[in-house]
Amino acid sequence: MARFMRWLFDAVASHPEVREELIATAIQRRPAVYFACVTAMLISSSAVVYTGAGWAYVWLCFDAAIVLGRLYLSFRFDDGKNVPVGGRAATFALMFVLFVTLGLWCAVSVVLGPPGLVLLSVITVLAVFAGVSTRWAAFPRLTVITIVAMALPMCVAICIRAGGGISISAVQFGVVALMLAAQTMQNHHSLMRMILAEHHNAGLARIDPLTGLGNRFSLFEALDRLYASESEGGAHAALLYLDLDGFKGFNDARGHDAGDELLRRAARTMRDEALDSRAYRIGGDEFVVVQPGRDEEAAVALAERIIRAVSSMRVSDGGPVAGVGVTVGIAFAARAAKPRALIARADEALYAAKRAGKGAYRVAGSDTVKRPLAA
Repeated sequence: MARFMRWLFDAVASHPEVREELIATAIQRRPAVYFACVTAMLISSSAVVYTGAGWAYVWLCFDAAIVLGRLYLSFRFDDGKNVPVGGRAATFALMFVLFVTLGLWCAVSVVLGPPGLVLLSVITVLAVFAGVSTRWAAFPRLTVITIVAMALPMCVAICIRAGGGISISAVQFGVVALMLAAQTMQNHHSLMRMILAEHHNAGLARIDPLTGLGNRFSLFEALDRLYASESEGGAHAALLYLDLDGFKGFNDARGHDAGDELLRRAARTMRDEALDSRAYRIGGDEFVVVQPGRDEEAAVALAERIIRAVSSMRVSDGGPVAGVGVTVGIAFAARAAKPRALIARADEALYAAKRAGKGAYRVAGSDTVKRPLAA
């Protein structure tokens, strides 16, 4: 059963980076839920009005139970602001049962009901086909199974209504169902391309194209999340503001290509030394590393590692990068009320360290500038 469910929802599982967006396209919000519930009740109520038969009352009671269950899930998990996280499996299961049984009851209506109810039943089933082929495009296999499960009893019912044999109306109905099933696959591919393109573009907007590190925009997003998630107890992170020493002289002497290579190597060095921290390039030869936690000793140790590693970098010809190093300013989020204040404190510490001779680090709020011991 678990294997079948993985196969059924494979479109979501194979693209975890867009999982939430895919689910969001299929989960109905309250206005759409209300409309769907009213539509389901209308067709079963019409069967009661048209026929007054016992099977119509059974259908009405069944629809009422399904609708109440769907409304319960909506009020239980939907806060009206975000896409519901809980109750998703129950929601899909309930709607699948509703659609399949709707197809069965509409088939009964085609066989036993008057012409008006027959027309209403056919229109209702086709409307469901059109809705799920678009709304459930994130799950093409589930959608195709739903359409087929609804179409087969309707085709049989149309043949019976026509007096037996193969009815041209049944054939046409089946062709329409197959067409909408094929449209589901096309909608799915279009939806995937659109969401993946949005993710790709969003990623490009947050990445420095030269070094592959996060950019200034990405940094502020991360800091905003940090402060928002830990607003009650204070944000716990150290911010290291880094500036390459001697970069301008190297760039002027060796050219822009060599300068770009140096920036890429410096970025890779910082990323390698940062370990569980995140590195960003925020412009020119300025970088930022955000280290989780508020351990000053750990932040100082990271600054020392980066200073030593950058000073020992090599260029592509294997030679040393003479005269190039890095200076670091360190600030702690718990001591700054906002992201911009945190960056300002680290920037102030950085330039205080630079004035003391570069290749050093300083913790904001401290009067001491230090240099790492030789490795």
